[in-house]
Amino acid sequence: MKSLELIVERIILSSRWILVAFYLGLSLALAVYAVSFGYKFLKVAGGVFVLNEGK
Repeated sequence: MKSLELIVERIILSSRWILVAFYLGLSLALAVYAVSFGYKFLKVAGGVFVLNEGK
């Protein structure tokens, strides 16, 4: 029974390293979305300021 408990503990502790890969991927995707949003926001905001300069 003790050996089964140790095996389960090792599996649980080892599985956290799999989560690291998922967290890194999610962080990278979030950074890509943030850069994409910033680019689109500056593109739209730049167009608004250019349109208002003529008035």
